[in-house]
This record gives sequence, structure tokens and C-alpha cells, in this order.
Amino acid sequence: MNNKICYWIVSIFDFRLIALALFMLVIATYPFGAFRIENETLKIVTPIVKQGDCVFVELGYDKLVDMPSIISAQIITDDYKIIALQMLSCNLEPGKHNIIIGFQLPRKINLPYKDDYIKAHMKITFRYEIFGFRNKDVTCKTDDFKIRE
Repeated sequence: MNNKICYWIVSIFDFRLIALALFMLVIATYPFGAFRIENETLKIVTPIVKQGDCVFVELGYDKLVDMPSIISAQIITDDYKIIALQMLSCNLEPGKHNIIIGFQLPRKINLPYKDDYIKAHMKITFRYEIFGFRNKDVTCKTDDFKIRE
């Protein structure tokens, strides 16, 4: 009698472990579609921006899940130097939308002596955390814009 109880307890634990392992495998390998961007290159609404002002970007997206994301926006010059990095937490509305979002530029950017502006673009990454241990990143970039004094 005692052996049968032990057998059933071990069988139940085996079944649960196998089910948990399969669930973790599905989560780790399934290509979740949390967020999609309509265009790989986003349109800049303000093509010439002063230092310390906001760069406004037109974003068309299709969000499939109702969860917040972490947005990181890097401002990169033509010679691939990162002059600013901004990280935000954001919860966009689910569904298809077209919105305008703004990112603040730093106030002190060293401009070359011969030029009165810098040509730059932004690389924006939306990061979603899936079930607490997997990250899903969606990256896009913007058109070029000019930063002046």
C-alpha cells in the first residue's frame, strides 16, 4: 500500500515537471508578436531642432498586448557617435494607431567649429518583457534631422 502511494506521488510530480518544461519551452521559443511598427523608418515632424528642444516623431504602430514597454531612444550623428540616450517607460494603447511622440535633446551639444548644425537620426527600441524572463525588442530608426544652436 505504501509503495502505491509513493508511486502516485512520483507520477504526479513527473507529470507536472514535464508540463512545466513544455510550457517554458513554448515561452522561450514562440515568436510573440507584442508590437509592430508600420514603417522601418519613422518620419520626423520637426526636421530642424534647437539644442534642448524636443524632436517629434510620427509613429504608426499595431500593439497586440496590453503591457507597458521600456523605450530607449539614441540620438546618433552622421559619424555614428551617440550624443544622447533617453529611456522611458510607456504604455501605448493596444490596436492600430498613428501618434506623435517627442524626445528631449540635451542642452549642450558640442558642434563642429565650421558648421552651425549637426545632422543626426534616432534609433528607437521598444522592449517588452514576456512572462518575466524573456525580452522582445522592436527597433526602428528615424529620418535624418538637423540639430542647431
